[in-house]
Amino acid sequence: LSIKFSKVCKYVHCFEPFLSSFNLLKENMKLNSNGNYKLYNKGLGNTLCNEKIGWISSEGPGGIGLTGNSYIPTNTNDVREDQNNVNIDVITIDSLKLEKLDYIKIDVEGYEDKVIQGGFETIKRYKPLIILECYESFSPLKEASMKFVKEKYQNLINLGYVIQHIWKADFLFLPTNNITNTYKP
Repeated sequence: LSIKFSKVCKYVHCFEPFLSSFNLLKENMKLNSNGNYKLYNKGLGNTLCNEKIGWISSEGPGGIGLTGNSYIPTNTNDVREDQNNVNIDVITIDSLKLEKLDYIKIDVEGYEDKVIQGGFETIKRYKPLIILECYESFSPLKEASMKFVKEKYQNLINLGYVIQHIWKADFLFLPTNNITNTYKP
């Protein structure tokens, strides 16, 4: 998605805390994007801090969980002995002091609340479209219902967002000031 966004957006900020995935992203962006991006080998959260990797998906490093997230894997293949030695720097969206923000995609394996909290002032200022993956539970894995999402993200609704269910665990948060005939909540 980062490559596609670089081709249609003025500027793209990409975050990937896991070093091997970050290196793949860096090379892929270098070869295929328009050069209008900034890469961060960091995670996003609600505070500037240092975290450890809590787990790595047995399906590959596309799914990692930082300590303190809401997902606790029941699959012992998702926990690796060497992961506790990996430090992850975490920053906030607000700490970036962005001059504009139109779109946020959040797929952070149980860390979604923290990303929203750490970007709340920026979100309030710019009212970007937000795509967010949300689960009601991870053990067992249960995709969130609309009722659950509305309760969990009442803070965004209070800012004037409406929510649409897109597919499976993905939800669109649309600021009412951006609604056109294209979007029908």
